[in-house]
Amino acid sequence: MLNGEQVPVQRDPAIPPEGIALLLNGEFFGRGLLRALLIFPMVATPVAMGLVWVVMLDPSLGILRYLFGLVGIADPPLWPMPGCGRLWWH
Repeated sequence: MLNGEQVPVQRDPAIPPEGIALLLNGEFFGRGLLRALLIFPMVATPVAMGLVWVVMLDPSLGILRYLFGLVGIADPPLWPMPGCGRLWWH
């Protein structure tokens, strides 16, 4: 399918986005839950990546502390400063 500028556009003909938008615009039981389920993948990815970085920068068990130890830096800086970005189990 081509649009006006002759650029290919990929769409799934079985579920047009306009149909999903019209479905979610109407009032029905469970609409909020369905909206949350559709938004969840867009929210979960950045949250997961943020948690990966928090664990990597953790001063007690992070991989950066281990790598600093390999090159001879015995006391690396504390990446997550106190009160800012601390892990919930500390």
